Amino acid sequence: MEEEDANTLTLPPDRPGWPAVRGFLVELKGRLMGRDIDEQETGWYMQVLYTTIQSDRVPPTSTTTSTTSTRGRPPPLPPPPPSSSGGQGEAVRSQVQAMRSQVQASVKKKLSPTCVWYGVLKFLKKVPKDEANKFLHSTLPRIIEMALRIEELRPDKSLPVCRAQDESTVVLSRQFVCSVVASFFLCLFPERTRDKTSKMNIVNFTSFFKHLPIPSQVAKLRCILHYFECVIEREMNLPGQIVFSRKFK
Repeated sequence: MEEEDANTLTLPPDRPGWPAVRGFLVELKGRLMGRDIDEQETGWYMQVLYTTIQSDRVPPTSTTTSTTSTRGRPPPLPPPPPSSSGGQGEAVRSQVQAMRSQVQASVKKKLSPTCVWYGVLKFLKKVPKDEANKFLHSTLPRIIEMALRIEELRPDKSLPVCRAQDESTVVLSRQFVCSVVASFFLCLFPERTRDKTSKMNIVNFTSFFKHLPIPSQVAKLRCILHYFECVIEREMNLPGQIVFSRKFK
């Protein structure tokens, strides 16, 4: 998670590009459930999404198709032009279209090893077809749904940073925690760069995915997917709370 200030954390909905990210995720979820997208195109959706979030910007509202670098990664995205509140909905639609254009410009190219979804794609190609289809068209759309609920499930107050040698307690609903884990899985949090002094860990699954399809990592992935599938079986109804406490003596 990225620090908003010295004492609180920001969530994906706090980022300026969230409306376009949300719209892009809703589109991807619909295509996955409609079974009109394969793992390769899904990988490019995830790469464009990741690049957008890490640049902390959204594509310009022009629908011009972007070019793709030779390494298979979409170019950095320039900031969107300012828009009035009345035209915000149209601006978001144009930004989603620009992100979609990046996918369309790249979809025939193979994902490079530097792409965030590269390991997942290798995993999907090695597992039985039924398992791959279940992940793509059943589990993944519901993970997206869980992540999108972070906006409605977030606590009313900002999340405090629990720092070393400071006693603190944070109480979070189980549903919110599930939404946060789904956001980690989709790599929706900005990742700190090396030149920042923040000591916060990178919480996205980017490093985790890099080690797929190593057997031990595949076993971990199946455990994580089992967690999501249990949540799905419960219709994403997770009553109760989780208490995080730091004690210092």
